[in-house]
Parts: sequence; C-alpha cells; structure tokens
Amino acid sequence: MSNPDNSKLDRFKLETSFANGGVTHTTYTTDIAAGQRRVPVQTTWSDKKTLGSGGFGVVILQEAAGGHLRAVKKIYTGTGKMDFSREVSVMAKVAHRDDLFVKFLGWYANTDFVFIAMEYIEYGDLTHYLKNSGPCSAKNAQAITRQLLEGLATLHELNISHRDIKPQNVLIAFPDPIWVKIADFGLSKRAKGTMLHTRLGSHGYVAPELIGLLPRRYMTYNYSNAVDMWALGCLVHELLTGQIPFREIEYEADGTTEFDHGSGELIVPQTDMFAVKSFCHGKSEFPTDILRQSLVSETAIEFLKTILVANPESRAAAKGALGSAWLVPEEVPERDKCLGNLSFNAGRQNSGMATGPVDSVIDQGLPRLPVGVESSSRSRR
Repeated sequence: MSNPDNSKLDRFKLETSFANGGVTHTTYTTDIAAGQRRVPVQTTWSDKKTLGSGGFGVVILQEAAGGHLRAVKKIYTGTGKMDFSREVSVMAKVAHRDDLFVKFLGWYANTDFVFIAMEYIEYGDLTHYLKNSGPCSAKNAQAITRQLLEGLATLHELNISHRDIKPQNVLIAFPDPIWVKIADFGLSKRAKGTMLHTRLGSHGYVAPELIGLLPRRYMTYNYSNAVDMWALGCLVHELLTGQIPFREIEYEADGTTEFDHGSGELIVPQTDMFAVKSFCHGKSEFPTDILRQSLVSETAIEFLKTILVANPESRAAAKGALGSAWLVPEEVPERDKCLGNLSFNAGRQNSGMATGPVDSVIDQGLPRLPVGVESSSRSRR
C-alpha cells in the first residue's frame, strides 16, 4: 500500500501469517500473575464462503474458533495499479463511530492482495430490505435518514466524501428498531480544501454535476460533498416510494420492472437523463406525483426538495438537514397506516457483505444503538 497514513494505518495492521488456506493473527496481552508482560495470543480464521464479488475483489465470510464470524474484503493489488490505502485510511479515521459505519477490524496484506477485515452483518443491505418489504414505514424511513445524515455529517466534517451512497452500501445492523450503517469506502476521498475532482458514483444515485446535466452557470471542474446529499435524496425517495426519482421505467412483457423475472437478481434502476436535465435547467418542476401517490407527507416532500436541488451550492448540508421538520419524530401521525413491515427471513440467505462495489454484510457483536432510534411502526410517510 502506497503512501499510508502511518499514524492511523499501522495501529490497525494485523500481525499475520498465512498457512493451510487460513490466516492466523497474533495479538499480545499481559499476565501479571505469571509475571509476563507480553503474552502472544493467536487467532486462526478460515474461509467459509464467498459473500459477494465486484470489480475490485471479493468478500469472504471467515470463521474463528467459538463460531466468531467476520467479513473480509480481498483486493488484488498485484498489478500495482490500485491503491487501497485511501479506503483503509478512511475506515481507520471513523473506526470510533461503529454505530454509524461498518466496524473496521483491521487490515493485512501479502504480495498480491490487501485484506480488509470488518464485522459481519447477517441482515444484508437496503436492497434486500426494499425487495422483501417494499417502501418502508415513515418511522423507519425517518430513522434511516437520520442515521445516514449523522454518518455523512461525520464524514463531511473530516472533509471526506463517500461518493457512492446507494442501498447496497447501507447495511441493516438490526431490523427492529431499525439501525443502519454506512459501508464501502472504496470510492471515498478526502478533499483538498473543500473540493473534489474525480467524477465517480453509481447510476440512479449520481449527482447531475458529475454527468454534465447542470446548466453552465452551475458547472465546475470541482465538486463538493453535495454529491453525497443528492445520492441520499435519491435513496430516501426510494425508501418512501420504492422507486428512485427521475426513473426511466421499462416494463417487461410480464410487468417486471425491479427484479429479473422472479430470479431475485436486482436490475439496477436507470435514470431518465432527459428528465433530470429538464429539472436542473428549470424546465420542469420537482417530481412529486409518485411521492403523493405513495401517501408521502408534505414535510417529507419538502425535505427532499432541500437536497434534490440542481445547484450543488444550494443543497442542504448533512448537519443542517438533521434539523428538518420531517425528521422530528412527532411529525409521524400514529393513526395513518402504510407499507413497511420488515421481512428479513427470506433475505438472510442472500445477504451480502459490507464494503466495496461488492454486496454488503456484518457480525453478531453489535455495539450500542444510535441515539434517537425508535421502534418501527407503520404510518404516513
């Protein structure tokens, strides 16, 4: 790994040996009774199965004695073209907030690969949530949004942009009360000053400034953390309606839109670029038809209007958005009912893993619940 931030990375590097298809880490403790100040303790992990794969590597479920599980992202670096010190560095910087981010357990490497160890989460990601449950309840949507905003505010205060907020990168740490964590820091980057340059993101959630859809007066070579806010707006819209905004819907003969003919394979939602461009150029209004058909509350719609804004400089920042009227728990009337039951049993078998362009997951030793998380209920969104 090139140019590591030694003050952070070295602290998380695991002393490691490879043998017989497994990996052994050595840590040290003290034994005062025996008068030993440095006692080695070895833990051996073996591969159980592959959880997912992507353009940058694979994610493997590993098990140690006692049934302890973890997810390990294995990244090929033999060509020397990929530098993953940035991803590890970001995870190290936010390791103290494992209530908001997938828990970082350390990293190790050999000649050809870097391995990033993380907690394993059995409940999968928001993709499975939406597939199994449909649009979520108002309370769950609010709780998820608050937690994601807290995570983004933490990153942005460190001048770090995630750059790939989407359902696959939001993991369900616990279903009820709903608790989510942000994963996949493979595309994250620390800005020099407040601006970024490389244009990255995922279709359906990518900000218009990254794909040349803004009017010339808004266009710039640089971009800011506002790209995360646009992506969050798309994700929240999907939580509330089951669809991304500005969606280009292509129906199959059998009426299938989201998933491939009952196979369970997710078809990546496509954005109607003409609709986005029309909105960004002021030729069309903010699309509210689907939101109102889904009985989404006016305060939720107003919240989305503050972050799905064409001009990046006018989008609400993460910290400020936490003060939105929609995110006040009392805004949810208990008498109104809507979709939102959590149904994870069918999805557990296919839950993915935590980071990367890879599917997501996490572990059994769950830390504290984030402040403000409420038990789920069904209500007007």
